[in-house]
Amino acid sequence: FQVSLRNRSARTDTFTVKSTVSGGSGWSSSVSPASVRVSSGATGTVEVTVHVPVGLAPGTVGAVDVQVHSALDPANTTTVHAKVAIRTAPPVVVGGVLVETSMGATVQVPLDAQDAENLYGVGCRVTYDDKALQFVSIAKGDLMGPDTLFIEEHGIAGEVRIASTLKGDAQPVSGNGSIAVLTFRALEGGTTQLNVDELQLFGGDGGREALAGKARSIPVRVLAEQPRTVLVLRVGLPTMKVGSSSIVLDAPPVIVEGRTLIPIRAIIESLGGTVAWDAGSRTVTISLGGTKLNLVIGKSSALVNGKSTPIDSTNPKVVPQILNSRTMLPLRFVAESLGADVQWEASTQTITVTHPKP
Repeated sequence: FQVSLRNRSARTDTFTVKSTVSGGSGWSSSVSPASVRVSSGATGTVEVTVHVPVGLAPGTVGAVDVQVHSALDPANTTTVHAKVAIRTAPPVVVGGVLVETSMGATVQVPLDAQDAENLYGVGCRVTYDDKALQFVSIAKGDLMGPDTLFIEEHGIAGEVRIASTLKGDAQPVSGNGSIAVLTFRALEGGTTQLNVDELQLFGGDGGREALAGKARSIPVRVLAEQPRTVLVLRVGLPTMKVGSSSIVLDAPPVIVEGRTLIPIRAIIESLGGTVAWDAGSRTVTISLGGTKLNLVIGKSSALVNGKSTPIDSTNPKVVPQILNSRTMLPLRFVAESLGADVQWEASTQTITVTHPKP
């Protein structure tokens, strides 16, 4: 620790600093520098180091006295008294944070360790609901490094046992990182937990010292598959398939400048959105979910949530048009801006729109 020396006299002074320590056998202290010259009104600094024996138990307390002597006033000695405690290492927290996945997908779940200090080995059990998650695989994490013996056992449904230890005289590790990475397949929606228990932590050279630890469960949120709407249209036909139903369009899709234009209202309303028409500005406003589109008849750019975006970056002639008194908009631009997938079958001139995009 540092001691600041303020010279309040009107002249430059030299301060001599000594330290004594009490705490038992093997304790000592030193001061650097042992003396410091400080101008009037200025501040000098010395550093006091307390040396303690190796292997002291956390929480052991000692004391150090720092004596400051002034060359200008030899009879005046100032003493600073301080206590020194051996730091208690925080418990190593083993667990993880929320991860999300979707139904049927695989998800990697890191089993993390936080605040590791001189960690040599770790072992634990992870339990899970095997109706919600299907075990796929497990891999060694990054915390312990390459010189590690990693053992896992998953023969019991809903349970994985993990042991990871350094080899031979490898140096213990400190910091944060993953002990293992587990991979599961999501079987049902909702939030489930990976519970960590039977935690054992060993530190120091050769793992001879038991370390304090704290286990924390890992939540896994499985999102149910989002329902999708599939629309099927054909160029020249005034009907649209929505699932097993047919809807009559205001006008059939047409191809202009190599792009499909459609009467948009029936499509947007089938997806659950809204369409508004401003005759004065000749603007179509489309809203679906959190997306808002503004398209102007004859203009090659549109606003997507307020941001100007080209309708077709390769062909500026692709614009909204009024054909036979019907407002016709570029299908691909509108659909993809709203998060849909658009597929074109050239042989039958069929367009398939899937929302949201798979």
